[in-house]
Amino acid sequence: MIGMQFQLFSDLPLTPRPKLFSDEVTLELLDRILPKVIGWIESDRKFGVSASEAEEVREDLMSAIDFEDSSYKIARSLDDLGWSIDDELQDILKEVSQVRWDSWKSNVRDWVLKNGLEPKFEWGAEVSVTLKGKTKAGQITKVYPDTAEYCVFLPGEGHVKSGIGTRGIILPFEEVTPND
Repeated sequence: MIGMQFQLFSDLPLTPRPKLFSDEVTLELLDRILPKVIGWIESDRKFGVSASEAEEVREDLMSAIDFEDSSYKIARSLDDLGWSIDDELQDILKEVSQVRWDSWKSNVRDWVLKNGLEPKFEWGAEVSVTLKGKTKAGQITKVYPDTAEYCVFLPGEGHVKSGIGTRGIILPFEEVTPND
């Protein structure tokens, strides 16, 4: 079904949309966090980290951050692997969530450009989305062309147009269809 929906947005065959917890994003995250963790280890020593130690650190970090963003849970995983967690390392681990998000969004932007995606709906368009297995009617309230997403106002979900409350749900282009 999704493959058919992709055809609404481009004549190009699309690669799948990058996922937040994809291997590519996790490896980018690891490449950005690893030097800080190595620096943390070296700051507590009179000598540097050997290549084999650096590889062990990389493997431990990969195990701890794979499918995890919570700095607390990452620290617990490292603790379970025999690490001694202190405030400085905890501060480094607090960056994981934002770094992962930034890498993912960058990958999505690249994916949009690579596939030449452009929005098919404009602000105010009446659309349909499927949430929890049910089709819902909504209206586009914002278009995010750089990440191929729409903000969709769904009154049946309690969204509000003014005042305090949720204004809409952000969904990928490929999950939004014309309202029939």
